[in-house]
Amino acid sequence: MNLVTDAPAPPDPETRMGRPGHAVRLRPGLGFVVGVNITHAHVRCLAADLAHVVVASSDYPLIDPLDIDQALGIVARAVRDVIDEAVGTHGTCLGVGVAIPAPIDPETLRPAPSSCHQLWVDAPVRELLQEKVGLPVYVGNHGNLAVMAERLWGAGRRVDDFIWIGLDANVGGGICSGGQLLRGRDGFAGELGHIVVDPDGEICRCGSQGCLETVASLGSIQRALHPVYGQVEPDRIFELINRGEPPALRAITNIGTQVGVAVSTLINILNPSLFIVGGLLSRQCGPVILDAIRVEMDRRALPAARRAVALRFSTLRRPEPLGAAALVLMDASRRLVIDRTGKPHWEQAAG
Repeated sequence: MNLVTDAPAPPDPETRMGRPGHAVRLRPGLGFVVGVNITHAHVRCLAADLAHVVVASSDYPLIDPLDIDQALGIVARAVRDVIDEAVGTHGTCLGVGVAIPAPIDPETLRPAPSSCHQLWVDAPVRELLQEKVGLPVYVGNHGNLAVMAERLWGAGRRVDDFIWIGLDANVGGGICSGGQLLRGRDGFAGELGHIVVDPDGEICRCGSQGCLETVASLGSIQRALHPVYGQVEPDRIFELINRGEPPALRAITNIGTQVGVAVSTLINILNPSLFIVGGLLSRQCGPVILDAIRVEMDRRALPAARRAVALRFSTLRRPEPLGAAALVLMDASRRLVIDRTGKPHWEQAAG
């Protein structure tokens, strides 16, 4: 039926007995999906074909995250950009998945009250965006969608129990338990950034005090380094760390220490086999952060549970929009069929 084509051979294929297999993948042109991640400062968008290959991407700054209409207008522009780039070669767009920095109410599929901007709470994001792009839209929490992406394509493949934490402008998280995404009753499970690590610490945007996000985010590094260097932008911070400047190394080590405190608590409670660290800070400062996390894990986690858990970087640069794209790929309401001329097309599944 001409639905598959040759796939690139893996760089280091395992030695196997018998006749070697022939790798194939779904051919281009059968359709593609779009995944979007909305952060507090950016809209990041990608298109992936049905073989999970990213075929287009776009990034836009989010000028005023409180303005829902403006933010969704930027999302719609980013979506149109990647669709225009992908549509000629990769068929039609099947839908758009959106990762939102807030828990999603499982009944309404709208942002639930949390540390997100209050103007977004209960906003009909899915419905508004569907009107703007004219395609089916699926929404999810960005930490949960990162877990989904890690489970499908990243360090969490074939791992039933793992925790993902994203260290960026904010601290996100998600939990896979028994091979299933742990959502909790109301969708609030996995809010790792709001584990309290210092009861006497800074007030957090969620209204609590001393949350992990107040001491383990990009902003916390900028505040820590301000007395020494003044206002420092992210690129400057990473330059200082790469040069081995003691104040910068101390600031990033302190982040790893605080993450290690939170991680140890989670290890003792959930007994995972893997902890995945992602986000901008892990990509730029990973070894220093991981070393500090390990020290705290060795100090604080129960020895038996500590021996069972591995600590790794995320292998995915952008797990959140990949997980959002997966929401569309996992939609069981449509199926690929072949007509009498041998041409593939999509139709609604029966029942």
